[in-house]
Amino acid sequence: SSNIKEMRFPAGKLEMHFDLVDGFICNLKIYGDFLDDGDLSGLLNILNGTRYDIESIDKTLNGIDISKIILNITKEQFLTCMFINWIFKNITLILRWIFNIIST
Repeated sequence: SSNIKEMRFPAGKLEMHFDLVDGFICNLKIYGDFLDDGDLSGLLNILNGTRYDIESIDKTLNGIDISKIILNITKEQFLTCMFINWIFKNITLILRWIFNIIST
């Protein structure tokens, strides 16, 4: 299945195109009007083949300073862009989870 995720941040527009095969990312491409270090291939290589869920991608990106690859875009912003539809679809669940943490 073909997926396009995009968001605008102060550092520029971030757009990701990728396919999902059995729940894994493949054919990831990153576009936008952001500044970058000139080589996104390392980031693309580590994310292609990663299971498409926020925990797996967050773990895969541990130790990688995305803001030095895609200048001034943080890992949190990158994850938000990739999962924005999931976040909006599950906002009630997320808010209940936060409320339970705060109230305990």
